[in-house]
Amino acid sequence: MSKTKLKVVAFGDSLTQGNAIGGAFENWTELVASELGIDVINAGIGGNTTVMARERFRADVLDKAPDVVLINFGMNDHLLNNEGESFVALSVFEENLVYFVDEIRKINATPVLVTPNYFIEGNDTEYYYSRHPRKVYEPYGGALGRLDIYIDKIRKVAKRMDAGLVDIRSECEKYDPYEFLRTVENSGANDGVHPGMIGVRVYAEKLVEFLKMI
Repeated sequence: MSKTKLKVVAFGDSLTQGNAIGGAFENWTELVASELGIDVINAGIGGNTTVMARERFRADVLDKAPDVVLINFGMNDHLLNNEGESFVALSVFEENLVYFVDEIRKINATPVLVTPNYFIEGNDTEYYYSRHPRKVYEPYGGALGRLDIYIDKIRKVAKRMDAGLVDIRSECEKYDPYEFLRTVENSGANDGVHPGMIGVRVYAEKLVEFLKMI
């Protein structure tokens, strides 16, 4: 690592903010900070889209004078309402990612795009479809298919802008989602979206690998 004490801002939604796991509030930002002995500021807010996050971007990110910014959005941006309308259009999502990368570079910090993990679609009583209308996602082959369109946009923005990319979506495919995510079976939670202990450690492991190269 080029600096002995990096300052990292983790900018995202609830996947960044973290969840209570096994009775302890442990998330990947804490694990990364502990493993590398660096400062990691958790600027994740549950439910945030990139549109919401853009409003707090200066105060929560730029004003912290970070060396590295981890940008972890998409899980809420991809959502559709009951009428099938986008929470955040794909073009707007892309525009916001580009804005974040550009502005981070203006303060001589390193932008790193982090793809969100998958989720368990489930049914009307369990997991994703117990909270979101299944029918509106059918044209995309399901809700996960819709999320993957936004994830692919993250990859394309990273490539086009020569920005850092940590592809958690690809990495989590190596794991059983019922083990990677918080589920009824491993935590008593009808969640299926947020990472459980295994998922948190995968996030941390891949981010530590990336940050060691900076």
